[in-house]
Amino acid sequence: MLGAKITNEQLIQIAAVDAGLDPFGEYCTKGMFKAAGYRVKSGEKPALVVALWCPRQSKGSATDTAEPQQDAETPGLFFQLKTCHLFTREQAVKVEDLEAEKLSKKFKKQRAAELKAAIMPAGIAPDQDYIIPRWCKRKTGTPIDVAVERVQQAGFRVEDSNGLYQLLLAM
Repeated sequence: MLGAKITNEQLIQIAAVDAGLDPFGEYCTKGMFKAAGYRVKSGEKPALVVALWCPRQSKGSATDTAEPQQDAETPGLFFQLKTCHLFTREQAVKVEDLEAEKLSKKFKKQRAAELKAAIMPAGIAPDQDYIIPRWCKRKTGTPIDVAVERVQQAGFRVEDSNGLYQLLLAM
């Protein structure tokens, strides 16, 4: 079997079988996902690490400046095995979804700051019915029922002290 050529697809299938994965699954590098509008989730480890054939241009070739002929092989071009880290589709997320999630976190953080600004000037007095979070608890603070009005004026949809308590716990 001398001279037999093995393709990158075959190398990936062999590595997938050895790793116990689907040999016909879609495995891509970070660059391939980026070109397709995806991004590998942070903290994800590659599903496969495989040496694949990559085209290379030889350095200092005297024929680099000459026009390559149609029939002949490209002068100075050779293939070299390069270690590639491959990821599955489940390990990637669309860039648009990632941006939407980032905006959502930014909005949530902004709303939390607005809530703190509404509560912090006087704080909330300790109550027997509620375990007030430490960041807003003050001995001389206003009762939680009065704090509801302040929070409503700040633009939050809170109907009663139970709603405010749930909002405080959610932060």
